[in-house]
Amino acid sequence: APERSSDGAFRWRGTAAALTGQTQGDVVLVAIVARPGYQPLPAAVSEKPAKGPGWQSARVHVLIRPVADPSD
Repeated sequence: APERSSDGAFRWRGTAAALTGQTQGDVVLVAIVARPGYQPLPAAVSEKPAKGPGWQSARVHVLIRPVADPSD
């Protein structure tokens, strides 16, 4: 579940596998923020950053890399 800070920012915590289903490689995260109960979002909302009345979306490209073992 997202954590919300006092200034309105959201943070998700978890492993790459839990959040994206992948343990390495390129992924695209899409965040969509809308007013409560806002429907329907356009079908193409996840294809590019966009906004409309009552909603906006953002895409972030992420490279997931294995974490080095600190005992090495």
